[in-house]
Amino acid sequence: DIELLSSLKFQDEMIAKKYYRDFQESLSKIPSIYLSFKSKSYLTPFYLGYYLNSTLRYSSFAKQRPIFSNGSLYNKAVDLGTSLHYISLNLNPSLFYFKNWNNFKFAVEFFAGIGLSTYFGNSKEFIYPTFEEYNSTENKSIFQISDSGEVSYIGKSDDIGFGYGIEIGYGTKIKFIYKDFNIHFIYQQPFVWTTDRYLNISQILAGMGYNF
Repeated sequence: DIELLSSLKFQDEMIAKKYYRDFQESLSKIPSIYLSFKSKSYLTPFYLGYYLNSTLRYSSFAKQRPIFSNGSLYNKAVDLGTSLHYISLNLNPSLFYFKNWNNFKFAVEFFAGIGLSTYFGNSKEFIYPTFEEYNSTENKSIFQISDSGEVSYIGKSDDIGFGYGIEIGYGTKIKFIYKDFNIHFIYQQPFVWTTDRYLNISQILAGMGYNF
């Protein structure tokens, strides 16, 4: 899959308005590789069906968004030379609606489930200070000023370490199927509990799959 637009936020609370790291990826050069194991599909006469799907997926995030001093996010992603790698294994019951046209099939799928995940990589503190904070700082050389006049503080690279947690998530998928090939679009929203933090993830993916 290609990550059309994905973000991964680090937060200290389950329901949070403040974040301390935010990774983002759009039209990634590194694909999100996955392998799914599916049960037999059970169909109804009303073009509805369901099955169990277990997916092992790898995703990477190579850009960070700056954070304001109050913990809110700025809608701009910058390549700071950092990267985060995310691997998940989940089990999702899926409900789908399908239609057949000769050799082609169309399906809309809704899924939700639970799994395990791990992540590793590095990050930098990336902050947009307020006007008062900038003026009150004696050593202004710690700040960087972009060509457009944006003032930011970028810290040193920190190793995130090897984290892991329990993932719950939900999403929807649109699939166009021809024989064993399919083209699909996915929106999914995993949320991860770790030992000391929470990961709030959203992904919009597009790709091609093959059934074997």
